[in-house]
Amino acid sequence: MNVDVTINGDDLTAIIQVTGDLAYGSTDVFVRAVADLTARARGLRHLRVDMAALRFFDSAGLASLLTAHSQAVAAGMELHLDNRPAQLNRVLDITGMQKLFAAG
Repeated sequence: MNVDVTINGDDLTAIIQVTGDLAYGSTDVFVRAVADLTARARGLRHLRVDMAALRFFDSAGLASLLTAHSQAVAAGMELHLDNRPAQLNRVLDITGMQKLFAAG
């Protein structure tokens, strides 16, 4: 799994791009990227996670999204999950997690 982080030109938005699998054994890269970003990026209002290149996710991936949500909220940010695959939307809806994440 690859994770790329960029800060938008307006200095209010950070974008994390997830490529590959968000699954057991690979979530630590994502969680670490979110933790590093929320710890150092003062003044950001939005954390956008681009899921367009997400290939697969499992329960560990869902847990990492909950961790990211908690970290973002603690840092005063709103977490957006952009370009979600249909299967992720379905799982978020079934689990009641849909309301935690803004759609982009």
